[in-house]
Amino acid sequence: MRPTSVVRKPLALGNTATFFLCYGIGIAGFLTFIAPAAGEVIGLPFAFCFAAWAWSVRASDVVFDATGLTVVGRALERRYMRWEHIESSDVKDEGAALKVGSSPVNSFYLRVMTGSNIVLLAQGLGEDERDELKVIADCITEASKPTDSDAAVALPPGAASSLVCPNCGATVAPADQSVARCGSCGHDVSIPDEVQNLVRNTRALADDRREEERTLSKVLKQPGAREIVMLQAAFFASGVGSVAVWVTSVIPHYIGSLLFIASLVLLIIERRTMADRRAVLSIGRFFGAIAPARKGAPSTCRSCGAPLPVVEGTAVVACVFCNATNLLDVDLRGAAARASEVRGDLDTVLALRQQRAKQVLHLGVAAIVIAAVPLAIAALGR
Repeated sequence: MRPTSVVRKPLALGNTATFFLCYGIGIAGFLTFIAPAAGEVIGLPFAFCFAAWAWSVRASDVVFDATGLTVVGRALERRYMRWEHIESSDVKDEGAALKVGSSPVNSFYLRVMTGSNIVLLAQGLGEDERDELKVIADCITEASKPTDSDAAVALPPGAASSLVCPNCGATVAPADQSVARCGSCGHDVSIPDEVQNLVRNTRALADDRREEERTLSKVLKQPGAREIVMLQAAFFASGVGSVAVWVTSVIPHYIGSLLFIASLVLLIIERRTMADRRAVLSIGRFFGAIAPARKGAPSTCRSCGAPLPVVEGTAVVACVFCNATNLLDVDLRGAAARASEVRGDLDTVLALRQQRAKQVLHLGVAAIVIAAVPLAIAALGR
């Protein structure tokens, strides 16, 4: 199903770029600590070489709309591809790219096939990034298929099975009124009393979901690729700036210490922002509602497959039949592509995200304190 609104998803997270920047600054700082001349002659050029590599693997996004997709960032900046020109998309394993200890880490490429051409949209490292790229590939493949105006949805047994338009066969969103209008053909459809009561009961419990909705809205509005690149550039500039100050005698060395601490602060902010950027992929992957099979029909529940009610002003909707939390317009894959996904509890996922964010903050504060003391002593002593 092609998206009816604009949907932006992280394509390349930017973790590899952060690794290159940290490695370059770390080597330059180490050489400067041993001998300032080595830091100036070898360390700084080394850092800028890694910055160039980081630029080549910087963060990127993919934007879906009703007519096609647009890549934002990296070498394919503003590359636009229409749905009718896309045949399929997949993820190709390129084998081991590096080793962490004794374990190899494989490299994966997200590919889009357009006739005789193959376009490489993104590269990922490791099994986790492979899974996220696979979700994007499934979304592209699903959206590239022509919309079937006569597509039927298999509704679960019970009250949900009555929410079908008798005129065109499209599903109808549950409502707390006796008659609802079909979004596909405009025909009036009777809503059973049982369904009306379920909608009212779900709405009465809506206040309990307000905090969850606020948290999800914050995560779903995560910064785009450009914001990540700007944070990484600021981190690199302050880190390299601290090394440059320490290899010269013109600028007081305490300025270099302050720039180094600033680079650590920026790295914490970047890591914290990256956690949200990655969380939106996981949340969309496991908790996104199933996109409607035909234009005008409602999205269906990720858990039971029943049509979801129409709720204005929110992307978080609870199914009135099974009470599962669903996120709208975050997952464009069809039900078949998601059949093997593991269902989970949204509260657990959000709690894990919060825990990881606190870990990043605590480690970052500890690193600043540990680094600030010897740097301050050294700066005052010179």
